[in-house]
Amino acid sequence: MNLIYLNVVSSFILLLGCYLAVPLRPNKAKLFFILIVFAIGIYGLSSLIAIQNGWDFGVAAALRLSVFFTLFWFAILCIASKIASKLAVFVLPYLTILSFAVLSLNFLDAQNTVSTEISSAWISFHILTSLSTYATISLATMAAFSVFLSQLSIKNKRSNIFVNYLPAINEADRLQTILLVISFFVLFVGILTGMTVENLKSGKVISIDHKTILSFCTLALISSLLITNKLFGLRGRFLSRLILVAYFLISLGYIGVKIISQYFL
Repeated sequence: MNLIYLNVVSSFILLLGCYLAVPLRPNKAKLFFILIVFAIGIYGLSSLIAIQNGWDFGVAAALRLSVFFTLFWFAILCIASKIASKLAVFVLPYLTILSFAVLSLNFLDAQNTVSTEISSAWISFHILTSLSTYATISLATMAAFSVFLSQLSIKNKRSNIFVNYLPAINEADRLQTILLVISFFVLFVGILTGMTVENLKSGKVISIDHKTILSFCTLALISSLLITNKLFGLRGRFLSRLILVAYFLISLGYIGVKIISQYFL
């Protein structure tokens, strides 16, 4: 099956999801969830097709897998908490933009980005944990942005129709805390598997490079957020901005490096 066709279908499915998400009324909830599950299936299929001959290290493949894992974790979050579905007003437009970016980059990506040398299960697992970290921090960022907009609306004492579609401040705050905890454990496992991969490749436990530094900085940042939140009840804009910094670090380490190395170096 042609990968381009799957990318087109998945992009328009997400575009339809954006329409259903604003506002997400009860009569749309079932259709919305079916659409999310269908999108996960399409993206899962296209991702499998893309890596059937080996791991594709191109930017398009990285974004495609990022969309898949973000959708996957978002679906789990919606199953665990109905309130989480209100974040769809951020999640789906963001993923739709990435999806159309994947479609565009398919025509630009070099054909030599597939590596057939990777056979270690540790390497595959490390890549999957890295993608899950990126996805959960992306979702935490959107929950934080929801808190930011809601607090801004209260401060300005202005009614905002868009804010009414978002979770309540305490609910969004709880979601972002849960997502940060998940991100912490997934990133911790990712670092451990990264050490295992490095040991298999070079015999060293750890290699000091940009990805390692960014991963440890992000882990430290998330840890400090969780500790400070537990001890001092840190809330609001400051927490939101710190989460956005964590998201930026992960984005820079995972997507940014790929774009620079593939198109500018």
